[in-house]
Amino acid sequence: MAMMKLIIFNIDQGQCAYICTPGDRSILIDCGKSSSGDIMSPAEWLAERETHPIDLMIITHSHNSHSADIDTVNRRLSPAVILRDTDDQAIPDLDVNLRVFRLTEQESEQLGGEPDQIINNRSIVTIITYNSPEGYRWKLLIAGDNEANGWEALLAKPDFRAEIAETDFFIASNHGLESGFSADLFKAMGKPIANIISTRSGADRVDPRYRKNGQGVKFPDGSRTHFVTREDGNITVEMRDDGHYDVWLYTP
Repeated sequence: MAMMKLIIFNIDQGQCAYICTPGDRSILIDCGKSSSGDIMSPAEWLAERETHPIDLMIITHSHNSHSADIDTVNRRLSPAVILRDTDDQAIPDLDVNLRVFRLTEQESEQLGGEPDQIINNRSIVTIITYNSPEGYRWKLLIAGDNEANGWEALLAKPDFRAEIAETDFFIASNHGLESGFSADLFKAMGKPIANIISTRSGADRVDPRYRKNGQGVKFPDGSRTHFVTREDGNITVEMRDDGHYDVWLYTP
């Protein structure tokens, strides 16, 4: 049965999200890497196991950690299109609906803050929607390092609010820190099935509100409303045409 697959890698620099569509098209969002662990280079791992070249590579913003493995991506995965936060590159046709939203440089600067916060608020936000032939719909919302006030600015845009409604899986912004949490964002998108947070071992504490704002994935030992890479390892979500899904945790 056809499905859309999402992998969030357990790495200690930036983040890395891989999406394989039902039509075997591939999207990579950010390309961080690790200095240790079971998968140090997601790009190398993908080149050996998954479809390549990559159809679309999105680098959410210009912090080096989120593009730390770009040389390996270019060498091993040969992305057809690379979209950065400063680009107006055309998005290739895919078998899913993919939309990106971001603040302009001027909009981000008007929010104020330290230089790193201004860069964070320019992060590309990606929404991927798949409508299966059996009548089911899956929606992913994948953030960069967006700060809370950056979310508020995006939420002021009606087309963004409309696009994020009824999100199924949310890849949280800014590694789950309090500075990236927005209660209004959850009001607009509803409670996802689960929130997924990419953060390295030893990083600051994940905001506990993510735990309270998910529907929950059922496991034999209970329900989980959020997943964190430093605790759960590499996280895979398979969303099938028949409306069912599976979440797989690969603990390091």
